[in-house]
Amino acid sequence: SAASDVYKRQPLASGYLSGKYRNKTYPKGSRMERDWDFWKYRYNTPNLKNAVEEYYKISKKYNLDMAQMSLKFLEIQPFVTSVIIGATTMDQLKENVESINIEFTDEMMERVNEIHNNNPNPSP
Repeated sequence: SAASDVYKRQPLASGYLSGKYRNKTYPKGSRMERDWDFWKYRYNTPNLKNAVEEYYKISKKYNLDMAQMSLKFLEIQPFVTSVIIGATTMDQLKENVESINIEFTDEMMERVNEIHNNNPNPSP
């Protein structure tokens, strides 16, 4: 299964699975811009960067918001009883809650599993 430890600890990998940190872009005031020294060992890995880029491609292929797609993936895992989100703005909260309306297809699941198998343990 593609449910790596990153999902078990933080559904959006501290923002990486929302797509906002792609290409080493750290928005002003974001936790990565603000607290990089704390997070750098966990999220500065080649497997994470590769996986995020590939997940981003899936979200674009299906015209989905990456954060919503990531949360929906987690929601449909049989071993997950609830998805706890930590939105910092009302817009993020609304966006995250809307993930319940995403259709996650078998084709998408196959691709996510393939990406995970090619990029194991993305955030140790």
